[in-house]
Amino acid sequence: MTCDFKLTDARTSKEISVDTHKLVSVHRPAFQALVGATGLARLGRQGAADWVAEATGDLPHDATLDDLLNALKRVSEALDNVPLAIHRFRRLSLVVGAIQGSQSVIALVSNFQSFRGTFLSPGETPSAEMQVDVIRPSKPMLRVAGEVAAIRKEDRKAAEAMLRAGLEGAVIRKRLAGLNKRAAARVVTVSEGCYAASQYATGNGAAEPHLVEQTGDFIPLEVKRMFDQIGMQLRPAVRPDGTTAPIQMRGSTSVNYAPSQSFFREQFKLRPDDSELWNNYGAYEDSEGRAESARRAFEKALSLKPDNYFAARNLGNILWRRFGERVRAQENFEIALRESDQNHRRDTLSLYAENLAMEGDLDAASRYFGEAMAGEVLPVVATRYAAFLLDHRPQAHGDAVRAVKDVLEKEPNYVRAVVVDAYCRLRQGEPAASAAGDLLALAARFPQDADLMINAACFSLYADDCHAAEKYFKRLRRVKNVSAEVIHALGGILMLCRAGPVAEVVDEFEAADGVACVMNRALLAWAGGDGDRARSLLGEVAAEGLPASYRVEAHILSMLIEGAEVGNVIQDSRSRFDGYSLRAFDPTVMVLASRHPDIPIENREKLADLVDKLHASCEPFPG
Repeated sequence: MTCDFKLTDARTSKEISVDTHKLVSVHRPAFQALVGATGLARLGRQGAADWVAEATGDLPHDATLDDLLNALKRVSEALDNVPLAIHRFRRLSLVVGAIQGSQSVIALVSNFQSFRGTFLSPGETPSAEMQVDVIRPSKPMLRVAGEVAAIRKEDRKAAEAMLRAGLEGAVIRKRLAGLNKRAAARVVTVSEGCYAASQYATGNGAAEPHLVEQTGDFIPLEVKRMFDQIGMQLRPAVRPDGTTAPIQMRGSTSVNYAPSQSFFREQFKLRPDDSELWNNYGAYEDSEGRAESARRAFEKALSLKPDNYFAARNLGNILWRRFGERVRAQENFEIALRESDQNHRRDTLSLYAENLAMEGDLDAASRYFGEAMAGEVLPVVATRYAAFLLDHRPQAHGDAVRAVKDVLEKEPNYVRAVVVDAYCRLRQGEPAASAAGDLLALAARFPQDADLMINAACFSLYADDCHAAEKYFKRLRRVKNVSAEVIHALGGILMLCRAGPVAEVVDEFEAADGVACVMNRALLAWAGGDGDRARSLLGEVAAEGLPASYRVEAHILSMLIEGAEVGNVIQDSRSRFDGYSLRAFDPTVMVLASRHPDIPIENREKLADLVDKLHASCEPFPG
């Protein structure tokens, strides 16, 4: 697929140096597509290609190709607003090259032409209504939109022969660029330069601009957004005369991974013995909660390629976390640690250390983290280490702060690091709203990131802003692959915020397993006067490997269940835990229970008194 890289102003026939990407990529589990724009350059103050990028960027995760076409048809609303004086110039075509499973699809959304011949003569004024034309080709073919008359018969025949010959994508893209250049010599509304891209049913793709006399930066919109998300900035070269050279994109390659059952079903038809595909399928099944299927997929990946270190690491991780098979897990981690790439090996070491910490082997976890941290800053490794220190070595808070600071200097928008930084600031005594400032700013920019939505909701709760927490929770429920434990834990807490019936809150917590939900149920059982039930639930929580905040909470709750007075709870907790661990304790559910009308007044007062005195007695972490 190719598009001339500069849009043309229909009123003046002059090229406009905006929206030079022209091709927008769209990837969803049900399909992958490229969308090109040709014709009218601007829709109001917005470039036509920018409009396409925004319209497609808002598609939900489970969108279909029909959803994409319907979203593009909504450009009619923008065309309706084109000033009457220039209605004769508002010709616009949006071209879609898509793959559904292994089936290719070509679609044209246009108000002046179709693939089966022009339906609007050159002298007519186009309406705002966009019509859709769809083809599902069974053989290679050439389809042209825009100034189709600029492509001569001999050009078309040569291009179709090239496609039927099955040449490499790079060769096809170069020859299409030559065709574009010849068309530009015949009409003023086509520019010589073009942006060409290939896309295959396997998910692989490549793109390259064929620039002509470039005067400005050329950064495709999706590439710019990716750079923004990871905090990367491109610095232009400086010429000898002191001026800056334009930033050029030489080319890009991609593997588009849009996981779904149908996606993998089609992919396995194309490459049944691809170890990497089986590894990706295992990761998808694991994210969907199908642990046994994921395990089999990782084992299949390793059987096809015994040195697939990523599959070995994934298998080791799932054996440890989902099946409790520590010996087999360690055997697979040992395979993964044979990886010659030291950075990948350090990543594996840090994941291994995380598993050890979850099991309560904190000294071994510290040793492996020490080995993983030796060398240049690796964001994923350093952030895991900082989170480990906050959860299990709170007295090393300063080391956590330094580790996450190093990450953010390198990648300021790395989500997990921004989250850990917010917790560092919170535990230093900074107000929750202030500590979460960067996190909430990032959440506004990337509303499809589950970690951001979860932690934005949590920090809103810390700041006693239930309305904001509700907003982030609603966004979270629209994000794909969020665990049931998270949904039900946050859902129950928000029901407490709204003073919903305690029985319904308990039902919400009971809908998922996990330490947080079990401890919350135990607290509410005690607060409601059922000490035996609370004691039984708390007994289900193993203390080994719990983060410091949970260890403190479990101890406090056990003393409450046994009838201890607030003063004794404070005194015993201070003697058992250091101040850092007490500062890490999260009292949100206790605070909400202390306000709930269903809780007996004496227990509400006890909880409120406990929270006030406990945190008042804790010094903030040093900066």
